[in-house]
Amino acid sequence: MKKDFAAGVIYAAVIAILVMSSVLACSQPGASDAKVITAFSIGAAVGAINQASHTINVAFTTGPSSFTGLIATFTATGQKVTVNGVVQTSGTTANDFTNPVSYVVTAADGSTVSYAVTTLGGTTAPCTSDAQCTSGACTSGHCN
Repeated sequence: MKKDFAAGVIYAAVIAILVMSSVLACSQPGASDAKVITAFSIGAAVGAINQASHTINVAFTTGPSSFTGLIATFTATGQKVTVNGVVQTSGTTANDFTNPVSYVVTAADGSTVSYAVTTLGGTTAPCTSDAQCTSGACTSGHCN
């Protein structure tokens, strides 16, 4: 008695192709690893970006009187930018820059890089601590 296994072989081949397609779709071969902040500013204060150390210093010559609720405008090559897990929209999302803020850029391939954003100077509010004096976060008061 002769059995025909051709149909079973075809089904097995189709299943193998579907499984491989799913694996390839999940691994995202060739997905970009680009994840760089190329421009950063808060109002008129333009950030100095150091790509080697992944730091951005934003120096204010005047104002603001508070570093809370500031909105950054930025350009990034990654798929998304987050702060504390919150997706950032350039020119829209407000953050508290009283202390350094970590901007995490995620590439299409899932890799990430963090930039420490620090604001310097400009406030007209008086300094209240030695730490503010040495960081340049204020211009008068406790330091004088």
